[in-house]
Amino acid sequence: MLELLGEAICDAEVPTDGSVRLTFGNGSVVELYDAEWNYESNQINVADLHIMV
Repeated sequence: MLELLGEAICDAEVPTDGSVRLTFGNGSVVELYDAEWNYESNQINVADLHIMV
């Protein structure tokens, strides 16, 4: 994730499933998944790194 510091966000999408998808200037994509409809929960997946927030 540190390689994304300073990168511009070129596109942001909110698909109907409650997730958020960010596309950065270097082509990286970060998707935040909301697994629980009644809580604001998200999951960050970058390569082999998985973070639940």
